[in-house]
Amino acid sequence: MKRHEDGTPTDKQRRSMQYSEDRFTLLDTIREIVRDELDRRGVAPMGQASRGQLPEEGTETKGLDPPPSTPPPSSDS
Repeated sequence: MKRHEDGTPTDKQRRSMQYSEDRFTLLDTIREIVRDELDRRGVAPMGQASRGQLPEEGTETKGLDPPPSTPPPSSDS
């Protein structure tokens, strides 16, 4: 992106930087809410696992119950 000749950011750059800062602030707020909820439930955070990575076999997942299983709808009508 171009800068003004005096080195100051352009209006578009300032808006983009503000947008990014707002998003980081929001992300920090969400992290705090999740951490508070985990504390309230007495669940230890599972660490910084990448998306889709499951806990190792035998790892305690207290408080993290799987969703209830529902039988598939029957086609008998």
